[in-house]
Amino acid sequence: MRLRLATHDDVAFLVRVVLETVSARGSDSAVATASTSDGGLAQHARDRIASDVVAGDTYVIELAGDPVGRLRVVRTADCLDMSGLQILPRFQSQGIGSAVIRTLMEEALTSGKILELGVMSSNQRARGLYERLGFREVGMDNSEVRMRWVSW
Repeated sequence: MRLRLATHDDVAFLVRVVLETVSARGSDSAVATASTSDGGLAQHARDRIASDVVAGDTYVIELAGDPVGRLRVVRTADCLDMSGLQILPRFQSQGIGSAVIRTLMEEALTSGKILELGVMSSNQRARGLYERLGFREVGMDNSEVRMRWVSW
């Protein structure tokens, strides 16, 4: 597994991975699909890649050189916020997400920062993964559960 910073050449893949993961969860992907008709989701991805537009880093997760997922991390002085992790459905349950999260845990340990994330309250599968890796619920934000893993 390898993380690399996303470029504008990755926009189509970033849109696809979001749509496929939302659809596989059985969520209503009509909103996401509609937003691509006017370029909304693609523009959102481009804005996230342009560091001068939105804070944080967007990564493409690769396995054997092939793109299999997307990671978004916002770094502040005291926190790493994993603000997006999607793995293409056919690559899920193979340890890729766990490996990505462990990479962020290592960064948090090294830098003495807190690692946080938000997960949809309806996404029990992801919540289970985060709990197995040591994350604990610290609050709710709209329909998201906020979770934290403290490195110290």
